[in-house]
Amino acid sequence: MNIEHLAFNLDLEVEECIELMDLFIETGTSDIQELKDAMTRKDAEAVARAAHSLKGASASFGFEHICAAAVFIEERARRNRLSDVAESFRSLERHFDDMAATVRT
Repeated sequence: MNIEHLAFNLDLEVEECIELMDLFIETGTSDIQELKDAMTRKDAEAVARAAHSLKGASASFGFEHICAAAVFIEERARRNRLSDVAESFRSLERHFDDMAATVRT
């Protein structure tokens, strides 16, 4: 990921973009933990809420893989089909971790 390119696309200064990315990583980490906990509890409503939050934030930055996984998870949770989301959750978590590692280096 190129922070300068991302900042340009978002019409932000690089420093502003980094601040927003740090906030996204912080809230996204919390959303992912909530998603994981809700999946363990089999709480479809909480899964959908956390996935929805991740979907919106990742779409704002253009993180297509994170957004697509969150969309899939949210849709399945709204249909109470949590058994279908494990692979998408692993994908979301992997892409999020990769993005966070890139931003923090």
